[in-house]
Amino acid sequence: MNDVALLAGNKLLHDTALALLWGGGGYIEFVAPAPLSGSLAKAMKPATCTAVTVVAITAVATIPLSAASIAEGMASVDVDLIRELLSQTSVGHQMLLQVLFAVLLATATLLSSPRTTLAIAGLMLSQLAFAGHGADKTFGGRLIQSAHILCGCAWLGALIPFYLTLREVGGSLRQQSIAALRRFSEWGHIAVAGALAFGLATACTTTGRSPASASSSYDFAVLLKIGLVGTMAAVAVANRYWVVPSWKRGSPTSLAFLARTTVAEVALGMTAIATVAVFSLLDPH
Repeated sequence: MNDVALLAGNKLLHDTALALLWGGGGYIEFVAPAPLSGSLAKAMKPATCTAVTVVAITAVATIPLSAASIAEGMASVDVDLIRELLSQTSVGHQMLLQVLFAVLLATATLLSSPRTTLAIAGLMLSQLAFAGHGADKTFGGRLIQSAHILCGCAWLGALIPFYLTLREVGGSLRQQSIAALRRFSEWGHIAVAGALAFGLATACTTTGRSPASASSSYDFAVLLKIGLVGTMAAVAVANRYWVVPSWKRGSPTSLAFLARTTVAEVALGMTAIATVAVFSLLDPH
């Protein structure tokens, strides 16, 4: 596996872990009512700790992997190259910030401060709009890109505790679970619409052209991502306006079908993040 592939894989793990912390944490803190929120937090604790560990490791690993992609391979990486990368390039400065945020993230998790963990994860995701070839050079463009990332990751990360909530509907926390599902449906509309709208705006402002022109590998990757996110949105709309009403009418299979489509959405979202991990390393021009 070459250094660029390793860098893309590292970014995939990093971004996925942050999405879980941001979306999953937001669902537990602001969507799920007590005592469901406490039950979900306990169930999600191993995944949360793993995600924080992955963020810390990948934040540090980005530095030598990026240096290797600039040099002729990992064998050519030395202390002087890494020092120059971190001190003299904007990309290096962003890497250092990610490492600093990762330390703060781990500290907040160890201190059992979920809302602080949530806030730091959001900051780290926002910062991704300032790194990579696909980062817009204007402040307004970066804000749009940050909004797209936050909306998309809120949606994707929340699907994990949403799936766990579905399993609680038939248990002792039925009323709280139904309330959480209803609230997530409302907030999900905002997240889905934001991810699509800000994503299309980002695709156009980054290159100054529509990705539909398909004039580069970057455009093809963006079109693939748009297709994946669009499919996720279609599944979400079908769930909201077809599956959920069917469940309310007493359909015995609707809840199981909703769980399966949620797993499918997670798979689509992971594929979208993998696509981003690849085209963030490509030159959009």
